[in-house]
Amino acid sequence: MSFPADFDCLSIVNNWSGKPQDNAVRFEPEIGPSIDRRRGTAAGEEGTVTYGMTRAQLVAFKSWFTDSVKSGTLSWTMTHPEDGLEKSFKFTKDLYRTQKITGDWYQVTLSLRVLP
Repeated sequence: MSFPADFDCLSIVNNWSGKPQDNAVRFEPEIGPSIDRRRGTAAGEEGTVTYGMTRAQLVAFKSWFTDSVKSGTLSWTMTHPEDGLEKSFKFTKDLYRTQKITGDWYQVTLSLRVLP
């Protein structure tokens, strides 16, 4: 499944702001240095991206969110806003936020995880 093609024309208000997913397990003994190990061989990335949408685009986005990605439970592919590569994404527990800017203009901030 992919991000809807008609959303490609959305303006990115605030480009990708991300951080690597923590891929380490740390144990702090009472004495001595911490004991660290990797959690797994691959780690994803988490971040947010903010789009500008009209009311019609927001309605279409909410429909896609509910019906296509089953309220954020399924992953999809889209172009990564930072590096331009096609990657798999999934919503984090924060899902998304909307903010009305003017009469027909909204900012929609998606909270995403880039899958490894």
